[in-house]
Amino acid sequence: MLETIALDDFARKKLSMFHQLLELDDGIYSTRHFKQFTELSYARLVSLFAEMNDDLNQQSNIALLTDEGKIMIEKEALIQISYEQYLFQESIAYKFLFASLFEKNYRLEDFCEKNFISRASALRKLQPLISYIKKFDININCSKMKITGNEATIRILYFNFFWLTSFGEDFFTVLNEERRGLELFDSEDKQWMTYVEPRQWFLLISINRLRIEKGFYLGVTPFDQLIYPETNFSFLEELRVRGVTEKHRLRERDFLSYMLFYWNPFLHANDPRLTYVKSYMLDNHHPLGELINQFQTFYMGFLDGITLSEEESDLLHANIFTTFLNHASREASLPLSVDFSYELFKKNHPLFDPLYEKIQDYLVKASQRSQYVWINNCLNHLVYSCTLFLLPFYEKSKNNHQLHVGVILFQNAMVSQSLSRFLAKIPFVQAELITSSAKEEYDFYIATSPLLLSKNTRRKGNFKLIALNEMENYQAILLSSLLEKYEEKVNTFMAG
Repeated sequence: MLETIALDDFARKKLSMFHQLLELDDGIYSTRHFKQFTELSYARLVSLFAEMNDDLNQQSNIALLTDEGKIMIEKEALIQISYEQYLFQESIAYKFLFASLFEKNYRLEDFCEKNFISRASALRKLQPLISYIKKFDININCSKMKITGNEATIRILYFNFFWLTSFGEDFFTVLNEERRGLELFDSEDKQWMTYVEPRQWFLLISINRLRIEKGFYLGVTPFDQLIYPETNFSFLEELRVRGVTEKHRLRERDFLSYMLFYWNPFLHANDPRLTYVKSYMLDNHHPLGELINQFQTFYMGFLDGITLSEEESDLLHANIFTTFLNHASREASLPLSVDFSYELFKKNHPLFDPLYEKIQDYLVKASQRSQYVWINNCLNHLVYSCTLFLLPFYEKSKNNHQLHVGVILFQNAMVSQSLSRFLAKIPFVQAELITSSAKEEYDFYIATSPLLLSKNTRRKGNFKLIALNEMENYQAILLSSLLEKYEEKVNTFMAG
C-alpha cells in the first residue's frame, strides 16, 4: 500500500480514523466512542484527534473538535476534503522526492533544516521508500539527495508517486502553470488525447524536463521499431534550443511516445491509440514471438462459459500484450501504480489467488524456454498484472462465485438498512433481506436469534447471529465470518 511507503505509523492511524468518521452519521461524539476503531490508549486517541483538528484547520479551515474537546462530524464538509492527499504531501517521503527533483545544490542537511527534523528521524522515515525503490535496482544517495539507476524506471517511479499522492498539483504551483486541460497539449497531439488525463501528461513532461536539467539522460531505447505517430513537437524543440544532443532528443521522443501509446492500460475500445498498438501486436518485428499467441490460447481456454464481445476481446488482448511488452523492455520488475492495490484486490476478490496461481504456473513453464528466461526476473509483477486484467472475466466465468447471504429481517428497520449498506460494500457478497419462512437456499445467513433459522441451517452452521446489543461492533464481528465462509466456497473453483 502507498500509505506504508509514504506515511509514518501515526499518520496512517489518522487516515484510518478519518475514514471511520466518514462512516458515521452527523453529530457530536465523545472520544471514548472511537475506542472501538483503534488500539490506541485514550490519551493517545485524544492526541490523534488534536492533530487531525490542526490538519483540517490548516488544510480547509474546518474544525473537527468542539470547545469541549468532542468530535463534531459534518460529513458534507468532510467528504470534500482530500485529507489523504494532505497527509501524503506533508510526509517526509513526499517532500524528499519533491526536493530531489526541484532543488539544486541541496543536501540532506539542508532538507532536515527546512523541515525541522533530525537526520536520524529523516532517514528512519525514508526507509520504507528506500526499500521499495531498491526492488527496481534504483539507489538513493540520501546525503546528496540523488537518485540513480535506469533513468526510464526512475522517471516512472516519480510519475507514479506524484500522481497517486497529489495528482501532480504541486508541480502546477511551483512551475506557475495555470492551464489544466487540453490546452496543455500540442495541437497535433490532441487527436490522441481522448482518454489521456491532461494533468498526468503535464506531470510526466515536467519530470522529464527536471531530470534533464540535472544532467540525467535516458539510455538506449529498448525497442527501435515501436509503431506510433510523431508527437511532442514543442517539447523536443525546447530540448533542441537548450542544446540537448540529437541522440538524447530521439531517446526522449521514443520514451514519451512509448509512455503515451504503450504504458497505460486501455479502457475504451474506440481509443485512437489502439490502432497503433494493434498494428505493432500483429507485426512480425515485436520481440515476444509466439509467447503472446500461446498465452492468449491459454487464458481463453479457462474463461469457459462466457463470450467476449469484439470490444472486450480487443481491449483484453491489447492490455495483455502491452503488459508483456512493458516487462520485456526492462526484463525486470517495473514500478506500477497497481502495486499499491495488491492487498486490496486479494482481500476483496477471493478468486484472485486461484487465478494468480493458474497464471503463475503457466509463466513458470514458459520461462524455461531460453528466449523467455527474462520472465524469471519479473515473474511476480507480470503474473500480478495479467491477473488484474483477467480477473473480471474469470469472475464472470464463475457466475455463481459470490457468497449468497440471506439476512433475516431485524426488528429495527434502521438496523436492517445499516447492515444492508455494509454488505453492499463487500464485492464477494450478494445479500438479500428475507423472512424466516423464505424457501430459497443461501450460502450463509445472518439473524438475531437461532429461532429464526431452520433446523437444517442450524445443523450446517452456515450462519452468524448478531444480537441487537452487538450492533455497534457488528462489522468487525461479521466480516471475518463472511470471509471464512466465502473462502470455503472459493475452494470449489480452484480446479476450475
